[in-house]
Amino acid sequence: MKKIILYHGTDIESAKKISKSGLKPSKSHWNNCPSHDDHVYLTNTFPIRFGISKAGSVSDDDYKIAIIKIEVSEDDLYPDEDYMAQIPKQFYEVYGLDKEIAKMKLIEKTLYYRDNIEKYKEFWKQSLDLLGTCSHKGRIKSKKIKEIHKLELNDESYLINMSAEINFGYLDNYKKFHQLELDVLLGKKLLRCEKEMLNKLRQRVSVYNVIKTKLLMDKLNKCFYHTTGNPNVDDELFWQDGQLIFSTVLHDLIKIENPNVDLSEVNNISVDVNKLVKDGAVEIKYSIQQQEHRAKDMAMKYLKSNYK
Repeated sequence: MKKIILYHGTDIESAKKISKSGLKPSKSHWNNCPSHDDHVYLTNTFPIRFGISKAGSVSDDDYKIAIIKIEVSEDDLYPDEDYMAQIPKQFYEVYGLDKEIAKMKLIEKTLYYRDNIEKYKEFWKQSLDLLGTCSHKGRIKSKKIKEIHKLELNDESYLINMSAEINFGYLDNYKKFHQLELDVLLGKKLLRCEKEMLNKLRQRVSVYNVIKTKLLMDKLNKCFYHTTGNPNVDDELFWQDGQLIFSTVLHDLIKIENPNVDLSEVNNISVDVNKLVKDGAVEIKYSIQQQEHRAKDMAMKYLKSNYK
């Protein structure tokens, strides 16, 4: 049985209990779509983000979190149902998945995969690689806990991790940043090249957050927003070459300006980022064209590059 090191982010009080009794499946704090009640959720990328969320749900001080380092067997790992639900419909045939499931709304797909996760155990590594999360069936005994780190985040670390998005597009761009940031907070000494990479990525993430904040707070205060995209077009947004979140927001803006547009046919979306950061002006350019064949070609290209 091959072992793997993963992390779980939580609040400090819960970490004290976990150190004695192990990590147990617990009631989810995602009310609209509860997690599996017999699985523990783990990550190789976002324990700080999840620690902030958990601490904020149980106390007024979500700057104080705990990161639990765990060694588990790969045999006990399953995909996160959120990963399965976010798989673009263009991948269903390649992965051998039921195309009828792809037609469901996002929350319906998430609940379906949560309740049938045993059927999809083989996808656990893809879940980690492409979403940064997976799940572990059953309780994780305390003897599998390697370390527990209690952290008090500064403002920069808090804001930059709190803004992390759990989706394919964000992970593709910023996975390395969050992993290096985690290493630093856990006391690991980085190589010079790693420090340089971390600094460059931190600048990119900071600009990303400025753009997202301006788009969301200034322009979309009355609009529905979900990290995986507009529910009607969440699959299509995957093909925006690392601009998933921006495209998500821009789709909503397009819908406001042109309520009759078919968002599934919207592509080549662009926004003048420099102008946006400078004065908050959002100028959207886009074209409308059906590109199903192009999406399938991109799906195959993506698979080959990630799973050689």
